[in-house]
Amino acid sequence: MKVGDYVQVKDGIKDPEYLTYDFSGFRGVVTEIEPANNSNEEVLVGVKWDIRTLKKLPKEYIAKSVDDGYEIDVMNLLQSDFILLSEKCKDDPQERIQLVEQLEDAADLINTPYGLILGKQLQVNADTLVRYRAYLLKNLTKPLLLTGREDFRWEERYVFGGGSKRQYEELKKTHPSYTDTYTLIKLLNADVSDTDLFVKVKRVSDKKQFELGLSWLESVDKKTNNGELLDHFASWVVNYQ
Repeated sequence: MKVGDYVQVKDGIKDPEYLTYDFSGFRGVVTEIEPANNSNEEVLVGVKWDIRTLKKLPKEYIAKSVDDGYEIDVMNLLQSDFILLSEKCKDDPQERIQLVEQLEDAADLINTPYGLILGKQLQVNADTLVRYRAYLLKNLTKPLLLTGREDFRWEERYVFGGGSKRQYEELKKTHPSYTDTYTLIKLLNADVSDTDLFVKVKRVSDKKQFELGLSWLESVDKKTNNGELLDHFASWVVNYQ
């Protein structure tokens, strides 16, 4: 076996990093050969996967490899793990480079907090809101105190100096404000809106109840898991409308 040979992984061989993914039948071109240091060691062979193999790599393997800093298009295995093929690899080098970039970009997306929840379908819509709601129902913990992430829309003219301070204070008695603290009552069904999830909350100061967009709110205690979950959700709504 030498550099440039076209080889195929034998049946039953798993990836050496995670020992989870089946590499049986994967093909690649030998790029380097590392001789054994002594008679008790085996020759190590580095291969560059062909296009067909790259397209077969499990998405979970790609995402985990990228997250852990490993290259997805090359692999070192023992020489005894390979079968030497008589044919030659006829891949287009430029096509292969583009494919690797596409796979790595997709993995970067999947490795975001919302990517891990939704996969590749990241656009905010009725379907993804239903899926994100199910995830939050499973992972948010109560009691959960909330406050505004930034001023609510009706408050903008007052917060930025265009409205009467006295009128603002009066309106805050009947309207929800970003400065208030709320207790989460429940996460409403995802059919309320196709651009955000909505929650029913109770204002701590006067027990008034409101329905507010979840992306408008953050956890009072941002260091908890709830705080992280809500920050990720708000980031998703903002970036993938």
